Amino acid sequence: MKNNLPTEVIDAPTTMKENEAGSWKAMLSRNIGNFVVATFLIGTQGTVAWEGVLYDVGNNYLTIYQAGRDRYIVCDIYSLKYIEFYDTSRRQMCDELLRQQGWQPNG
Repeated sequence: MKNNLPTEVIDAPTTMKENEAGSWKAMLSRNIGNFVVATFLIGTQGTVAWEGVLYDVGNNYLTIYQAGRDRYIVCDIYSLKYIEFYDTSRRQMCDELLRQQGWQPNG
């Protein structure tokens, strides 16, 4: 989850490339393919969370793929408040262990 940028670049970027490298979009783009839980602000106090694999990131949106439902959710990046990242392989191992114990995921 590190951005591998020197502190001075993060604190005071001097080029557009440095500015973008430390951005929200760049951080999301580096994590495409990871399982995420993204929480969005709805109105002034409500939140909604979507989970799935981070599939794509654009200038003002992100796309989450939910394999269990075979659907894509496109979300407004400006209302994104929190995002949790999970190692996808660990998620699959955890699901398999739970299945072996008789638990069935909701999908």
